[in-house]
Amino acid sequence: GDYALVVVYLVVVLGCWSIVLTHGYELVGNSQYVSNYHMYVGYVVFAACMASWRKACTARPGWITARTMAKYDNWEYDNLLYTNRICPTVGIRKLPRSKYDRATQRHVPRFDHFCGWVSNAIGEENYRYFLLFLAVHVGMCAYGTIIIAKCFYGEIMDQDLLNATFYLASTGESVTASKMVVLQYLMARHFALAGVLLMMSVMGFVLAIFLGFHLYITAFGMTTNEWYKWRQVRKWHASAK
Repeated sequence: GDYALVVVYLVVVLGCWSIVLTHGYELVGNSQYVSNYHMYVGYVVFAACMASWRKACTARPGWITARTMAKYDNWEYDNLLYTNRICPTVGIRKLPRSKYDRATQRHVPRFDHFCGWVSNAIGEENYRYFLLFLAVHVGMCAYGTIIIAKCFYGEIMDQDLLNATFYLASTGESVTASKMVVLQYLMARHFALAGVLLMMSVMGFVLAIFLGFHLYITAFGMTTNEWYKWRQVRKWHASAK
């Protein structure tokens, strides 16, 4: 399969973790606003993150073959999205809610989508692990954002940065403190950690929306593939009026 997004995921997650370990833990240890037990919780959160990713990577979605056909034949044909026909690619009956996945070159029961971040098809038997993967990463991003933000807030309070006088390195000119000036100071002083904070806050927001979407369609008993197909049906119906 294509592992490009897997490599990107590992570079981003392991890179951010190394920055937190080398820079963030020092701030946590010196902060009066963050308890030291978070230094241990951080390891647990990181381990849960990697474990959920690994499980989503390796859990099979279920493969439909002539031998497993009866196991996954649990849905009725609606003669709209799904009709009783033979798959021209592999030559077996195409079960309702299934789909041939080009990436894995297999028929997947209750196919949802192919996720490049875990390089795996998401279907009937591993969808719950995909949801767990999303939920853990939303939690990790939220947790990391709060802890780093509290460390930065502690530095502002401890050093009274909002009432400090700053000097431009290029000219030596003094600058009166403001929220923007203090923000620029913290970003310059903790550039890598500030980058991690920005990454986790943005990705946490995006992943939360994505998780919310999946919980929404799950509540209606739909997959991503079916949601998209029904959207196309509604567009066709609207244009035919």
